[in-house]
Amino acid sequence: MRFTEQNQYTYPSAVVLQVFSDPDYFLEKYRRAGASQIEVLEDVQGDNTSRITVSRHVDVDVPIPAFARKHVPHQITVVQSDNWNRDTGTGHLEISFKGMPAEVYCAMKISEAGAHCVLDLAFTVRVNIPFVGVKLAEVLARDLREKFEKDSAAAQQAMDLIAQRYL
Repeated sequence: MRFTEQNQYTYPSAVVLQVFSDPDYFLEKYRRAGASQIEVLEDVQGDNTSRITVSRHVDVDVPIPAFARKHVPHQITVVQSDNWNRDTGTGHLEISFKGMPAEVYCAMKISEAGAHCVLDLAFTVRVNIPFVGVKLAEVLARDLREKFEKDSAAAQQAMDLIAQRYL
């Protein structure tokens, strides 16, 4: 299952990329979004690259169809790695779900939009369960989209707080 999303930030891309390379941004964003047991598992900084991996517990917010109930708990441990190249403004994220044979890959690109910037995201959701994998991917994609909409406000607030370090 594939879908796209877009976020806009009121900062230049150079500042946003610095924030996306700061583990405090993820801790703040996920705290504001209502996640629990948030933990930075990895923080690797190169000259112009970063990789930050965060684990968190999140509730599944969409109704789960009967066929998927045994595969999708009401609360999921999400492990997400965000990878960025600050020179090119490109990155990708990888999401895995503990106890679920599902994964999400997302290509990311930041571009300037006047004094602001735009983050384009292209998601691919895969579920490795015979017969119901495609339908379960649709359920997870719907939950990801709803979380994306809810998390956008938390992400913007966290961005405003952490961006001050890089202005």
